[in-house]
Amino acid sequence: MERWPELAERWAGVAHPDYCRRIDAHCKWLRAQASHVRAVAPIFVDDYTAWCEASDTDPEDGRARYAAERLAEGEAVPWPPRRNEACWCGSQRKYKKCCGPQPPGPMHRP
Repeated sequence: MERWPELAERWAGVAHPDYCRRIDAHCKWLRAQASHVRAVAPIFVDDYTAWCEASDTDPEDGRARYAAERLAEGEAVPWPPRRNEACWCGSQRKYKKCCGPQPPGPMHRP
């Protein structure tokens, strides 16, 4: 969080499971707005930091481009998971018992 103040402002107090549920709700909300979401690209700090250094990218500004590259390279997780598949968030629980019940909503709701 010290590396990217923008992330700290929005997410420092949010637990990882809550963050994942917000991502899932946002994907559902985007789909309801006629935007097609086909995958989620998890970002791991060490990998992202190395990519930023190699591509001379400011970490505050590069997340979308990094996620797009991960998708293009086949490293993104399909969304939504199919029936009885594990949740995309990595919990190893079935999607329908993990992030699946989350209702649609924009990412940065109050």
